[in-house]
Amino acid sequence: MPYIEQLLYGHNHLAETSERQELAHSAGMGADVATEIAAVCDAWGSMPELGLTHSVLLSHPLLSTMPSMRGRLYTIVHIGMGTVPLFHAIVVTDAAYSGFGRNPYALAQAVEFCDKWNGKQGMDRVEVEPEDLGDWIKPAPGPGDVGLVDEAVLQFILTGRLQLPLEQAVRDSDRAMALIIACLPEKDRKELKFASFTTAKVNAYDIAGLATEGATFASWQRLMMARIDTGVSEQQQEYKRLLAEFLARGDMVGVARVSSRHNLQAPAKSDYVVATRQGSSSPRLDNAPPRLQQPAASSFGPAATIAPGTPGAAGAGFQGSGLRPTVSATGGLGRRGAMPDHGLDPTSGSSARHPQKTRSSRNRSRGGAPFRPGKRGGGGRILRSVSVLLLLFVAGWVGTMWLEGRTLAESLEWAGLPGMDGPTEQVSHAGTLLEVVDVGHVYDRARKHAGGKGLGLSAAGDKGREKALGKLQSEATGPLLDQVALFIKLSDEGIQQSGRPDREVDRLESLAAQGAVLEKEMARLELAWFSLTTGTNWLDLGKLTDSAVEARRDSLAQAEKGALADVRLGMGTTDLRKDLSRARRRMDGMAAVVRLFQAPRWSSQWEQQLAAAAEKVSPSAGKTTRAYRNSAFALVRLKRAERGEANRNLPFAGQFKPECWPSPQVQAILPLLRKEAGRFSDQNAPALLGATIGLYSALAAPERTITRVLKSPEAWRELQDNAAVSFDPELYGNFLGRLRFEAAARQLTELADPAEIPAYLFQGEQRWAVAAFADSLTTLSQSEQWQAMAAGSSDPFLGRWAEHLAQNLEARLAHLRQEFSVVWAECRAQTAALQSQAKAGYDWSDAWRSLQATALKASHDYAAILGEDPTQQPKFAYLDTLVQTLTEPRPLRLSRITVRLDQALLNEASEVQLELRTPERGGVWTSEPFVVGPGAPAGTGWVGTAFLDWTVPISPVHQLNARVVTVTDHSELLEITYPSLAEGVGPAALVRPRISGPGSVGFKAELEVWWRSLEVPEMGSVF
Repeated sequence: MPYIEQLLYGHNHLAETSERQELAHSAGMGADVATEIAAVCDAWGSMPELGLTHSVLLSHPLLSTMPSMRGRLYTIVHIGMGTVPLFHAIVVTDAAYSGFGRNPYALAQAVEFCDKWNGKQGMDRVEVEPEDLGDWIKPAPGPGDVGLVDEAVLQFILTGRLQLPLEQAVRDSDRAMALIIACLPEKDRKELKFASFTTAKVNAYDIAGLATEGATFASWQRLMMARIDTGVSEQQQEYKRLLAEFLARGDMVGVARVSSRHNLQAPAKSDYVVATRQGSSSPRLDNAPPRLQQPAASSFGPAATIAPGTPGAAGAGFQGSGLRPTVSATGGLGRRGAMPDHGLDPTSGSSARHPQKTRSSRNRSRGGAPFRPGKRGGGGRILRSVSVLLLLFVAGWVGTMWLEGRTLAESLEWAGLPGMDGPTEQVSHAGTLLEVVDVGHVYDRARKHAGGKGLGLSAAGDKGREKALGKLQSEATGPLLDQVALFIKLSDEGIQQSGRPDREVDRLESLAAQGAVLEKEMARLELAWFSLTTGTNWLDLGKLTDSAVEARRDSLAQAEKGALADVRLGMGTTDLRKDLSRARRRMDGMAAVVRLFQAPRWSSQWEQQLAAAAEKVSPSAGKTTRAYRNSAFALVRLKRAERGEANRNLPFAGQFKPECWPSPQVQAILPLLRKEAGRFSDQNAPALLGATIGLYSALAAPERTITRVLKSPEAWRELQDNAAVSFDPELYGNFLGRLRFEAAARQLTELADPAEIPAYLFQGEQRWAVAAFADSLTTLSQSEQWQAMAAGSSDPFLGRWAEHLAQNLEARLAHLRQEFSVVWAECRAQTAALQSQAKAGYDWSDAWRSLQATALKASHDYAAILGEDPTQQPKFAYLDTLVQTLTEPRPLRLSRITVRLDQALLNEASEVQLELRTPERGGVWTSEPFVVGPGAPAGTGWVGTAFLDWTVPISPVHQLNARVVTVTDHSELLEITYPSLAEGVGPAALVRPRISGPGSVGFKAELEVWWRSLEVPEMGSVF
C-alpha cells in the first residue's frame, strides 16, 4: 500500500510575523521538497478580497527528490476556505500517483485535508488505497458533459494550455476539471501543472480556473462551443469523438483506455520531412521537400550528414537540400559507414569550379646576338630547369589541394604565401561589452590549417581532425566557455546601482544582448564540434546566419538522435546551456524591470510587463536586485488595487470622509511598498516609487493636505508635479481634483464669498461654478439634473464628478426598480395565499403578517423614489389600499365567557362582571353580573360562566384588555391582555383560556366567520 508525506504551510497565528511559513510536516518530508512546495504555494496567487468560498486544489510535478520516497514525486495542495489560506500539501510518488490515474481529484478523495491549524497539530505519514475510490466523479458523466469536456480537452491538445474564467471555485467547476484531467492523454497528465482556481495570471499553469470578475461555471460550455478549431488533425478529431462517445455513456473505463492508448503523436505514413527554422536564408534549388532518405546512424556516427544545401546552408554549387547519406568515391560506404561530404558533387563537373586553363603562346624573338657557349649560358639553362621543376612541384601540390576540396586561393593561403588570401565573407555580430568569440572564423581556420591531407579523405584525416579540434578547443571552446562563465557571474551579481538608472539600463541591456550572442555562438560551436569529430567537414558553417545555424542544429537533432548530447558531453557543456538560458532570462528580466521603472505612463500592458519581468529576476541576487524585484511586485499589486471600484470611486463620494482615503485594499499594500523602497541604499529608490509613497502620504491625511494647499501655492504645485501623478494622471488626477474642490469648499464655508477662493485653485467664473456645484450636492437628486450639470461644466473633474453622480443615480434607480419588482412579485403571491385562506375560513394569521410586512416595506422603501414613475403609480396606490384594508377592524361575535380565579382571591362565592376594552369603540363592553363559585374538584379555585351577546369589532393591529371586577365595590380581581394579531397573538387567543397571574379567562367566539370576513382588494389591472 503506497505512502504519502504531508506538509502544512500558511500563516502562524501564534507568531509575530505575518509571512507564511511551514507549520508542520511528516517525518519523511525532505528539506528540498518542502522548499519547492513552499514556492508552489507562494506562486499560487493572492487571496480574493472576500476569501475563498470553496476549497482549491493544486497539483505540480516536483524537481526535488527525497530518500523516504523513491522515484519522481508529485505534490497535491489543498487550500482551505476563508480569508487566511491554509495550504495542506501531500507528496506522492509517480508509481502511487499512476494508481489514481494521475488525477489530483482522484487522489484528494483518499486523503482527509485540514482546513484549520490549532498551533500544535502535527503531520503523519499515511497510507492511501486507490481501490477504495469507487465512482469518485459524482454525478457520473453523461450527455450534458459533451460539448464542454471534450472541447476543452481538444483546446488543450491544440494549444498546450487551458485557462477557464471563474470568479470563485464551486463544486460543479471541480467536477468539470476532474473530468477534463481524466480525459487528457496520459503523457500530458504526467507533466500537468494544475490549479482549480488562481488569481495569478502570469503563472505557467497548464490547466487553471483563472480569477475573472463575474465569470461563472455555467458559461464554460458556451465558451468552449464558441471556439473555432483550425489545424485539427484526423487523429485529434478521432480522439475527441471517442471522448464524447464514452462521456455520453458514462463509461470512465473507456475514457481511461482511450487516453492511455490513443497516440496523437504517431508518425505519418509519408516520408519524414525535416523542418526548417523560419528565417533561413538558404535558397531552395528544387521544388521537392527535404526528406530523410536513410535512417540515422547511432550517436555520433556520420552515417547521415547534413549537406551544405540543407536548410540554413549558404554554400553554392550543391544540388538538392535536406539530409542525405554520404558515399565514398568508389560508391561504397566510407569508414564508420560514410564518407564526410565536402561539398564536391561529381554531377556538376570540375569545370564549374575550376575553368579549364588555356596555354598562352609566348612570342620568342629569334633575332639579336648569336648564342655563344660558355659559363653564363650554361648557368641559365640550369636555372631554367630548376624553375620548371619547382613549378611542376607547386602545380602538383595545388592539384592535391584541389582534390581535397580547397580552392587555389585557400591552398596558397594555407601555404602562407603573401598576397594570396582569397576573399572571405565575414559574419557580423552585434557589439557587446565583451566581444564574443567568433566561432565560425575559428572553425574555418581550424579546418583549413589542419595540415597535410583533408579531414576524412585520406590516411591523414584522423591526424588532421585532431589538429583542427585542438585549434577549436584552444581558440573557441575555452574562450567562449570563459565568457559564458563571466556572463553567468554578472547575472548572479544582478543590478549594481540605482542612482543612475539610465546607465544601469544601458549596461543590463548590453549584457542581455551579449547573452543572446553567446547562446548563438554556443549553437555554432556544437555544430563545429560535430563537424570535426565526425569528419563531416561542413564548408559553409562559418558563413551561416544565426537562423540558419539553428535550422541545421534542429535538423541534426532529428536526423541523429543523441548527437548533440554527445557533443555537449565531449565539450563538457552538458548543463552549461541550461545555466546560460537561466542567466539570460534573469538578465532580460533585470534590464526590463529597471527600464519599466522609468516608463513615462501607466498602461495595463506596462503592468503585465513589469510583473513578468520581476518573475524572471532571481530572488536570491544582491540587495539592489532584490529591492527592484520586490518593489516591482508591490507596485503591481498597488496599481491593481487602485483600479478596484472601491478605490477608483473615492474622489466622487457624495460626502467627503477623510478617514476613508485611500481604500482598505490600497492601505493594506502601502506598508509593504514602503518597506521595499527602504531596501534601496542611500535612498536611491526609483523616482516613481518614491513619488508614489510621497503622494499617498498626502492622500492618507487629506485634511492636513488641504490646509497646506490653502496656505501655500507651492504645496499645490508640488502635488501637481508629483512623478506618480504624471505617470498615472487619469487615476490620481481625480484625487487631486477632489482635494482642490474641498479646499475651495472650506474657503466658501469660512468666507461665503466665491471671490475669496485662491486664484491658483480656481479663477474667474470657475469660482462661482464651484460654489454652484457645492450647493447642488445637497439639492439635486435626479439623474437628468446631474447630466445637465456635467454637460455645462467647464472644469474636467467637476464634469466627471457630475457624470458619476448621474450614473450612480441611474444605477440606484435601476437597482431599486429591480428590488421593487421582486417585492411586488412576493406581494402578489402572498395576496393570493391570503385570499384563498380567507375564503375557506382558515386561520390566516401567518399569511396576514407576511403580507402586511411586505406591503409596508414596499411602500416605505420605494414609494418616495419610484412613486413619480407613471408605470409604478398604480402599484403604490394598490399598496396603500391593501395596507388600509388589512388593518381595518372586523366584527367578532362572542357568546360565552368562562372565568377561573385562584382560591386565595375569594373566601366565598361572589358576583363579578367582565369588562372588555377595545380601541375601536373607545369604550368598554361590560357583561351581566354572574356568580363565581367553588370549582370542582374541591380546591381548584373559583369558577363562573356567563352568556354574552356581543359583536365586537376587532382589528388585527390592536390589543384587547379584559378585566374581572366585583359587583359590589368594583374592585379588580383579574386583568388579562390579548396582544394583537400583528404582535403574534390576535383573536385566536380568545377561545383558549388565557392565564395571567391568579386566574384565566376564556371566550366562546365565532372565529370562522371572522376569518371569512376579510376581503382583500382585487388587483385587477395592476398586474
